[in-house]
Amino acid sequence: MDIIEYLIENAAIVLPILVLEISMKIIAIIDILKNKDLIRWNYKIMIAIVTFVTLGWGFYYLFGKVES
Repeated sequence: MDIIEYLIENAAIVLPILVLEISMKIIAIIDILKNKDLIRWNYKIMIAIVTFVTLGWGFYYLFGKVES
């Protein structure tokens, strides 16, 4: 099965997941840039984790953010 056919057949499942993943990454990156001093590690490392790791935004919110 071609990947394009697969995505078209499962668009009702794939699109909401993609939109959720991309929007959560954007929200996490904005939060990192606003609160650079409230992050456990270097903010550039956290942006790389959020950007390149699937569910990296969850890692940031669970482990990378210091409670204020």
